[in-house]
Amino acid sequence: MFSDKIDKAFHNKSDLLITVAEQKKFTNSLENDIKNNYALMIKANKKLFSNFSFNIEIDTNEDFIYMNKTKEYDEYKFLCGIEFIKKTFDNLFSYYLPAARANYMTTYKNLIESILKNVRASQLRKSSNVDYGLPEIELNFLLDIQNVDTAENGFFSTLALKIEREIFLNGRVSIRNPKSQDMPTYEYVLKEQKTALDLIAASSAVAELSPLILYLRHIIVYEKDNFLIIDEPELSLHPEAQAKLVSILVEAVNQGLKLILVTHSPYIIEALNNHLLRDKIDKYELPNNIKKVPKISYEKVGSYLFEDKTIKNIMNEEFKIIDDKLLNTFNSIGNLYDRMSSIEWESSDNGVLNQ
Repeated sequence: MFSDKIDKAFHNKSDLLITVAEQKKFTNSLENDIKNNYALMIKANKKLFSNFSFNIEIDTNEDFIYMNKTKEYDEYKFLCGIEFIKKTFDNLFSYYLPAARANYMTTYKNLIESILKNVRASQLRKSSNVDYGLPEIELNFLLDIQNVDTAENGFFSTLALKIEREIFLNGRVSIRNPKSQDMPTYEYVLKEQKTALDLIAASSAVAELSPLILYLRHIIVYEKDNFLIIDEPELSLHPEAQAKLVSILVEAVNQGLKLILVTHSPYIIEALNNHLLRDKIDKYELPNNIKKVPKISYEKVGSYLFEDKTIKNIMNEEFKIIDDKLLNTFNSIGNLYDRMSSIEWESSDNGVLNQ
C-alpha cells in the first residue's frame, strides 16, 4: 500500500497522503508481524513466547502528508519513508551496541562471509529459511560496521573525538576502505609513531569503545534524538575511564541523544550520581573544577533494577540520585576491608587478635 502510494504521488507530482485509518492499518500489520516473529528475531525457541503479548498504540488524528521536494525517485522514497516512521513512531530510530561488540569489530569480515555462505546454500537448496546465526538486532550492528559511510559526519562527532582525546590519549580510531576491498578495515592510529594497528592488535578498551566512536561520528547522522543502547559500557575500562565515559555520554544526552545503558558497574552508577548532584548544587558558588563537571537533571534520568523477575525503580526522589544495590555491594567490600584492617591494627598493638 505504502509503495503504491509513493509511486503514484511521485509520478503524478502530487502530495503523498496516508490517512489515519491507513496509519492504523499499518501499525496493526506491524503488531501482528512482531507477535509472530519475535522469537525468530532474537534467535529463541518459539515455545518460550507462547504467551507473548505485544501492542502498538498510536495517538494520532491527523493524516500524514508529504510534499515532494526531490527529483530522484530513490531519494524521495527514502525521505518520505523516514518522515512517515518519525511521525508514526516517535522513538523508533535506535541503535544497539552489544556486549560482544569488541569481538564483532575484530571478526566481522569472517562473520559476514559465513552469513553469505549460508544465504548462498539456502538459495541452492531453494529454501526460504535462511539461518543467519545471529539475532536480528546484532545483524543490524554488523551491517552498520560493514556499510559505514565515512563521508557522513554525525551530530556527535565532537564527542567521538573527546573519547579519543580523554580516554585513549595516544591515538584515534581510523577507517580504511581501499578500492581493492569491499569492506572497511578498522584501525587504531598511534599519534607519535603515526603507525596504524588492526583493532585486534590494539588494547581491549580501544576495541570496546571503537563502535561507540563509529556511531557518534558516522552513524547517528539524520536525527539528534535517536536511541542509543549500550550493553555493559564498562567492559575493559579502568574505573577512571568509566567515569570519563559517563561524563561524555551525559554531554550527548544534554545535546539530544536518548541513551539506555545496561550496566553491572558501581563506577558507572556512582559517576552518574556525581552528574546528578552537580545539577542539584548548580545554584551555589562552585570551585572551577566542579563547574567543569557536566550536569544532568533528575527529570532526564531513569534507573531500574531487574531482579527476581521484577523491575524496580531505584531513583531516590528525596535526594534525587540513583539508589542502587551495586553501590551497597561496593561499599560492603570496602567496609569488610576496613574491618580486617582494624583487626590487623588492633592485634599488632595488643599482641592478641581482638574478636
